[in-house]
Amino acid sequence: GHYCKNIAANMHMESGRSIAEWMPLLPTDYHYPLRIDPQEVAEADRLIASMPRPIFCCYVSNRDKEQYLAGGWSLWSTKQWVQFLRRIGDIPECRTGSFLFIGAEYDRDKTEAVSDGVRGDGHFVRRLIGKPLGQVLQCLKRSNYMFAYPSGMGILANVLRVPAVMLLPWHLTHLANTYADPNHIANNLYRAWPNPTTDEVYNWFHDIALWQVHQGTWPSIQ
Repeated sequence: GHYCKNIAANMHMESGRSIAEWMPLLPTDYHYPLRIDPQEVAEADRLIASMPRPIFCCYVSNRDKEQYLAGGWSLWSTKQWVQFLRRIGDIPECRTGSFLFIGAEYDRDKTEAVSDGVRGDGHFVRRLIGKPLGQVLQCLKRSNYMFAYPSGMGILANVLRVPAVMLLPWHLTHLANTYADPNHIANNLYRAWPNPTTDEVYNWFHDIALWQVHQGTWPSIQ
């Protein structure tokens, strides 16, 4: 018979083992380059240039996930996201900033509801829903901070060296410290957080991570 090896690292990391241990004979690069079409880079840079800083990139997923209580995927509701982001925007160091909401077409329902709620509080809001991936990634790269529902975009925030908090459902607790740059985790530049409350994330951001949003470049942590 033939021998097949599963080249997806999901189960390895979901059991709590780091990506560096998955294929230990190969080097692990946490910040690999992403190829983005130059036209998408130019369009993203044009959009970002008109947004007041600091820019908070937000991925909130879709309303269907709010129904998945039994499966553990339900995290913050639309109302909780709006209240949380309004509190972030009310921090004195963040009042001049703006919110960039990203998502696929199937994320439109919740993304529009949350972003409308934040815009209604007087904050500058821009939505990139169903846009080309390269454009979205370049906008994420140019953002100051990210708050994310569990997703590939939340993982790529660390790849792009964007400080971030990514929420995790309770059943992915073991994934929290497995895939991102361990030095960035240790220095609070990135946090994957299992089942947090909005108060817990707000207090942690305010007390520990707030200084990061005004950094022109990241600290020299390798």
